[in-house]
Amino acid sequence: MLRTESTLKVTSKNIIMNEYDYGLDLPFYLSGDILKTDKIIFSIKKSIYQEVDIITKEYTGDDFKEEEKKLIFNLSFTKEESAKLPAGKYIYIIQQCRGCELHNTIVADGVFEVRKGRKPCTLK
Repeated sequence: MLRTESTLKVTSKNIIMNEYDYGLDLPFYLSGDILKTDKIIFSIKKSIYQEVDIITKEYTGDDFKEEEKKLIFNLSFTKEESAKLPAGKYIYIIQQCRGCELHNTIVADGVFEVRKGRKPCTLK
């Protein structure tokens, strides 16, 4: 789904999106000691002290694309996932698992900001 008022971008380690946005891909390029068989776990929390993630997404194998010795995964939210993120500031964590063990924490406390947006239109 393409909506022209949507904003989803990364500045440094900060991710910014508008409230209610969904269906847009945000690519992450990974290089270094990463294998296509590794699992990448992307999670969002209100703070580092929150035990339960608001959203957790896992990527492995066919979820990755390869380009110039880098693995790429696309972050995208469904309408239901987006509804779990009202306007506010969160943190996101990206972890790399190899086998059944944590291999690396790629981003430990990136800022994930959801800006106030317009409620989606409903068609009748």
